[in-house]
Amino acid sequence: MDDQTKQSRQIGTDSPAATNKVLGLWRGLKSVGGDAVILSMGRGRQNRSRRCHVPFVKRVEGIPIYYARFCHIPILTHMITAVSLLKAIVGLTGKGPSVLVVYNRQWHALPAALIARFQGVRCYLDLEDGAFVESERGLAGLRNKMQRFLFDRVCDSGALLASLGLGKQTGQKRQMACYGVADRPRIERKWSAPLIVLFGGSLMQETGVQCFIDAVRELNSKRPEVMAKLRFVVTGKGPMAADLNALARRIQNVEFLGEINRAAYLQLLESAHIGLCLKRSSSEMGRTTFPSKTIEIAASGLLLVSVAVSDVVEIFGEEDSYLLQSESSTELAETITRIVLQPMAAQKIACRGKQKVDSLCGLKNVGQALLDFLDPGAIKV
Repeated sequence: MDDQTKQSRQIGTDSPAATNKVLGLWRGLKSVGGDAVILSMGRGRQNRSRRCHVPFVKRVEGIPIYYARFCHIPILTHMITAVSLLKAIVGLTGKGPSVLVVYNRQWHALPAALIARFQGVRCYLDLEDGAFVESERGLAGLRNKMQRFLFDRVCDSGALLASLGLGKQTGQKRQMACYGVADRPRIERKWSAPLIVLFGGSLMQETGVQCFIDAVRELNSKRPEVMAKLRFVVTGKGPMAADLNALARRIQNVEFLGEINRAAYLQLLESAHIGLCLKRSSSEMGRTTFPSKTIEIAASGLLLVSVAVSDVVEIFGEEDSYLLQSESSTELAETITRIVLQPMAAQKIACRGKQKVDSLCGLKNVGQALLDFLDPGAIKV
């Protein structure tokens, strides 16, 4: 979802990382001759304002996106979105061979997927987030089991997975791990003080916010000479945003920007030196999701400092990143200190990290792999 649409529709529950990944996959398919259309629900949580937004098509970074109808009306909002997607699918599937990829078992897309399936369209599942508690009981557990049952049968042509571990949470036999696309240009940086450390995303306990806060405090109190050569920039939104804002008010070298638009974030990627991914490997989120920000961080030429979580260890090694073996704030503080004391070594590791993701997740490589998986000549919707 683009920033302008998000603002006009009063949406605060979108995922910029998900948007970036989907747009990257579109560019990858296009680079190898695939034809693709992106359908977006264009919705978030309804706010009871009863405002309605008509469906429309818009180009985002040159990519056409169809936004479904969205109304801020309790209960009806879900039916309205589902019908809007259904009408869009009916209009598209009659124009030639096609494939439908449904994102993350979204209930709103199920009617459209059913109709597409009856029309002979190959339906795939793009599973980005797994169920946190597989053995959950009660109504929530029943809903999860029913959701998995239905989507496994409707989207039975295969599953794109955000991480290899998610393969256990789907019944499809054909599976492909897809981490995103690395298509960021090379930016030359001067690795001299102050080194800019970028941390952001969903700001919560599971994404390592407390670890970050404790590490910054430790550096500030125990290694002031190191802290003087650093500048921490924090972006994003979430339940711990207030804690980070308070940290920025107390420590001069920390800047809290909150939620920013895509253009501003890209500028930060160009100016920063180090990118942090502190998703906790011990959390259910860490076990069931892949932090796609790691691809963007390395592809942008930043030095990746990440907890060894999910498939990060399958992609990155000691030669092209700094992988934390624990969720300890002390280990994070020590790693940042090492980078500050050895900036040239850190720069070389960052360069190797970019080379690694450009090779594994390059535009054409991902596009061809995706096209082969979905079947040559298919149109991805």
